[in-house]
Amino acid sequence: MDVERSALNSGDALAQTDLLVTIWGSDRMGSTVERLGGLARQFATGLAGRGLRLQDAEIDDVERYVFAITRRGAVPSAGTQRQRRTAVADIYRAARTIDPLFPDPTTGIDLASKPPAGTRPVTGNELHLIRTAALGRTRNALRAAAVVALCEATATTGELLRVSWADTDLDTGQVQLPGATPIKARIGTLTSWGVGVLRHWHAHSTGVGPVIPSRSARRAHHGQAGMVSLLSQLISQAGLARSGLRPASIRLWAAQTELKQHGIEAAARALGVRSLDTAADALGYRWSQ
Repeated sequence: MDVERSALNSGDALAQTDLLVTIWGSDRMGSTVERLGGLARQFATGLAGRGLRLQDAEIDDVERYVFAITRRGAVPSAGTQRQRRTAVADIYRAARTIDPLFPDPTTGIDLASKPPAGTRPVTGNELHLIRTAALGRTRNALRAAAVVALCEATATTGELLRVSWADTDLDTGQVQLPGATPIKARIGTLTSWGVGVLRHWHAHSTGVGPVIPSRSARRAHHGQAGMVSLLSQLISQAGLARSGLRPASIRLWAAQTELKQHGIEAAARALGVRSLDTAADALGYRWSQ
């Protein structure tokens, strides 16, 4: 770490950025590293041309780059602005893994919001109705409730069938979520209701292997579709079919809770996304907040 800190504090903005792109690019796909790394180097080139290093940059320097006219002489689209800001924010976030006191001039930039994608977080009252609908099913009620419990811990429909009992710690209320492209593996936090449900489900199941066993091993590739169908049924049975809710709305509720309590970076970690802008778009968060 001392070697990296020394390297970070030596050289110009371009040398610093090359180091940081290498760090944050280690867990990204090559195409993403190439695209965002190129944008980050554009920003660094502008700083280096004015004799500045990354730690010298201020919000005006970032805004100058984010809103700069494109090579074709056009105003950058909202998507281009978000990509530029994400690239710059990523290198500063990587810098803070080396030096927690490294300044970050990107947090105060207000960007145009993406058009709503049609998915919103459930409210507390809606979540209560969905829980009630799960436990009120005449068949497999505990299994359905266990699915909701894992979604409350931010599990995606692609992760639900891959969580095993060995991944859960009901004493601490935590569950290891495996990740599912492009979502990163992470630790999820169960609600107290979720812990109670999983304790009951554990007692009524084998207690080993998957928490949510697939109903047909030969049709395992249909597992995610089955989870989407189950959650959609629960939303409908809760009387919320026309409320704009989708299966992902439950995990967004957990991320929104993290956002309110700990900020956008905590929400992004909970969702398992690599970009703060992705988390912000999902939660309707504006950077001016």
